[in-house]
Amino acid sequence: MSYTQLSSSKPAANKEHRCTWCGEKILTGEKHVKTTGVYDGELQTNRFHFECDRACLEEARCDPGFEFTPYDNERPAKCQEQSASKEKQG
Repeated sequence: MSYTQLSSSKPAANKEHRCTWCGEKILTGEKHVKTTGVYDGELQTNRFHFECDRACLEEARCDPGFEFTPYDNERPAKCQEQSASKEKQG
């Protein structure tokens, strides 16, 4: 299995998306990480909350052969609580 990243950006979502790491919503207008790459010959686009992107990169740094199942990981708790608090205020 191999992955080659072609691009990475930090856009504001123009519609609701789903985080590839944790499966939770990325809300319209929310800034996030968008990556495009080739995985085993297939072009794919992934979107991550910033904290989920950091968690994924840290796992990959520790284990060069790291692979994960999309939508099957925990969103880092501290940032999740901050996001929930902002939703209640907004």
